[in-house]
Amino acid sequence: MKILFLLYGIGRGLVTSEPSIMSNVILPLIKQGNKAKVIYCFNEIKEINNPRSGEKGSIEAPREGIFKNAKIIYTNPSELLVEEYFELSKRYKDIHNDNYLSYRNLVSQLAMLNKLSSYIDLNEAERVVFCRDDLYFPDKITNWKKILKVSERFPVVPSRQWHSGVFERFLICNSHVSKDIAQRSKFIPDFLNNFEFLNGEILLNYVFDKLSIKPASLPLKTFRVRIDKIHKENFLIPFWRPKEMLRIIISRLRFIFS
Repeated sequence: MKILFLLYGIGRGLVTSEPSIMSNVILPLIKQGNKAKVIYCFNEIKEINNPRSGEKGSIEAPREGIFKNAKIIYTNPSELLVEEYFELSKRYKDIHNDNYLSYRNLVSQLAMLNKLSSYIDLNEAERVVFCRDDLYFPDKITNWKKILKVSERFPVVPSRQWHSGVFERFLICNSHVSKDIAQRSKFIPDFLNNFEFLNGEILLNYVFDKLSIKPASLPLKTFRVRIDKIHKENFLIPFWRPKEMLRIIISRLRFIFS
């Protein structure tokens, strides 16, 4: 099977996240006999100063040969920022109360996916794996054959941290829906008009609803790597959001019975 790995991010904590992504995602699929192609969109930020995450410090460029000799697409914040979307988002509520920094980061993050989708024909692959470069997998993924089977029909995501939407940092899908997922930033104006704020997880769920895409999920843990540590997010079943809980249960059933 031809598998395309699309990684993206600002490169914080790669010394920790890259070995985890390699050992849990890329290498297991290669060892199963799949043909892999890895492309990494790197947003070149020299320094990070994010009061929301508490991070402050310099970020080094990726080392040569990272992610099994991935093709690296270098970009930068000024090139990525879609001013139309960002300025539009500033007309709405700043739900993170950080002077719209989180909105700016999300618009840039989605622009990286756009750039990846325009760099290569996604239809060349049978499966596409979207993965943020700052993820850490604390547990070994043992059911890749099942994941590949299910993702022929449904995009597969972790069933944790949906935050009223759908987990967006790690996703496996077929090539037919991969372009719509990669280019979902075009839905930002409609989303803002409907929700009056900007959120990555809820935006992905909005796009899935618009395009009648149904996700499947598995109980996979992922942590985020900060510039100096692993940020372990606690997972709580969202009983206080019954609609979200029901969507998660249905997505788990899709995975189990597909």
